Amino acid sequence: MTDPVQNVKPADALWQYWFALKSDARTAKWETLRHRLGQEPEHPLPPHPFVTEVFHSAANAGQTDIVETLFERGFKLDSETLAETVKRLALHYTAVAEGVLRVLVKDAAAQTDDAAITAAAKGRLDALVVLAAAGADVRAGNSGFFVALYSGQPAAMHYLYEKGAGLYHPAVIAAQYGRRGELPAEKAAIALGVYRDLVAQDNEAAGTLYKDAGGAPANIAALREKVADENGHLFTRLQLAVRAGQWDDIRRAAQGDTAQTLGADDFLTPDSKGLRAFDVLAAQGNMAALFDAAVWYRAPQEAAKLHSALADFRAEAAADLAAFTADMHRRELDDLAPPESFQLARRTPKR
Repeated sequence: MTDPVQNVKPADALWQYWFALKSDARTAKWETLRHRLGQEPEHPLPPHPFVTEVFHSAANAGQTDIVETLFERGFKLDSETLAETVKRLALHYTAVAEGVLRVLVKDAAAQTDDAAITAAAKGRLDALVVLAAAGADVRAGNSGFFVALYSGQPAAMHYLYEKGAGLYHPAVIAAQYGRRGELPAEKAAIALGVYRDLVAQDNEAAGTLYKDAGGAPANIAALREKVADENGHLFTRLQLAVRAGQWDDIRRAAQGDTAQTLGADDFLTPDSKGLRAFDVLAAQGNMAALFDAAVWYRAPQEAAKLHSALADFRAEAAADLAAFTADMHRRELDDLAPPESFQLARRTPKR
């Protein structure tokens, strides 16, 4: 197979051409370099070391049109180098990087997750903004918000939430339970405070819907009634009460209902947005409230299912199972005990 480079120009002349481009780039003679590129548009620009140096110099300087020309004329980089380039530009050349990043994301299909994750971990809001403007998904799945939380970066947490980052991934919820020790000690309180504020903000609409649906349910049947929002999403009133932070309403309805008991499925079945009431309670940091013996002593097997689900967030320590079980037994015995006013009838001796 004939080498296309040899068909265009002898190898030594091409080498000199690439060397001239490299020299222009090293001295930041961008207009001269543009003229040289435009004067001989038929010359290929493969990933030769000289051309690669031109690429990096132009990218660092924000010379978007030169970068575009290189790719149009055959320049390529492997995926790992492209991803590293995206990260370097976003973090170290932020002010001039947007145009070049847009080319890399759109035309070269560069991976951006590593750049976004690094920016989130460092709290580099400027880098996240420029990546997003260039077309990158700065959420990086669940990883962006996860590392922002675990690095104690409130500004990045707020920004990524605004970009649609999820708050209920088990690894994120675990920040306040099994993985809490991994948070930087000096930032833990702030990071968790911001997280809970975002969870509350995320559920504001559900709180309004709960109020409009009539507020506190009277019994368990009412807790299981379905309510639709304006987009047709269905929630039980229990799910809405949890989202609204109205746990006491659930507790009163469950305690006052002698005909039915709550089940684990009331908390573990996803609503029509795919979110479990159990997840919301955990994100709110309200797991201890859920394990209330007064709610579960008539259905201890259901409480056991919920306790097993704590493993989803490494949150087994959120409920003292031994104390919880003992309290349920005490309440069960109290139900069986005779009322205080009960007295045995006096027996009359036989004569």
